[in-house]
Amino acid sequence: MDSPRSKNLFYRKLRQNDESLFLSLLQDPHIKKFLLEDMDVSREEIQMWISESEILQKQWGLGLYLIYKGKNLIGYGGFTKAKESPGFAHIVYAFPREQTGQGFASEVCAALLEYSLFLPQKISISAVVHPLNIHSIRVLEKNKFVYRGSGPGELDHLLLYHYAP
Repeated sequence: MDSPRSKNLFYRKLRQNDESLFLSLLQDPHIKKFLLEDMDVSREEIQMWISESEILQKQWGLGLYLIYKGKNLIGYGGFTKAKESPGFAHIVYAFPREQTGQGFASEVCAALLEYSLFLPQKISISAVVHPLNIHSIRVLEKNKFVYRGSGPGELDHLLLYHYAP
């Protein structure tokens, strides 16, 4: 299996030529508020994130994915390397507001966790979440993540969860 799978959604690895699609998601006000804390993202940062995802794909077999329902791009999700915690990957999923409340985050989180079971090496999975993002906190807890306190380093204003199956 070279990408996550779930009943209703299709996952495609994020690639360099996806810069515009990825930018459109990251400019969405809902994603910007909860994932980027209202920061603007430059094209250079997007190119760096895509490159880091491609490297992580080669190293660990995981990275970021564009998520589709049918032919419609509805969000993105996947894993990023936890720079502050070697051996850990952060799970991430993000959807524009009009795609929330439909169970997509729960479906994606479960699919990503199942996909991680098939990786050749064992990794530890964590998540950082904005304290006001109650829906994402519920998704994490429903998927066996346990609250561990504040995020590390410059993420100390966020909540840290570890996957504990």
